[in-house]
Amino acid sequence: LMLIDEHDAEIRFADYHDAVLRAAAKLDALGVGPGSRVSFQLPTRIETVVLMGALARLGAIQNPIVPIYRESEAAWCLE
Repeated sequence: LMLIDEHDAEIRFADYHDAVLRAAAKLDALGVGPGSRVSFQLPTRIETVVLMGALARLGAIQNPIVPIYRESEAAWCLE
């Protein structure tokens, strides 16, 4: 067992690995690759960890934005 979230969803290491590979393939098809800057504003969930793993696998630059930020704060982070 790798992770359990606040809703009792869980993921095992092998399933995480497979999910990261699938997400990385989809992101790669969208043109995300080494040095791509990717911003996201997501809650702390298993899917977020999968996204971060996929972006790391692709060599993308991650810019996670705190979920409680609203438009003005998020806009500043995107600049």
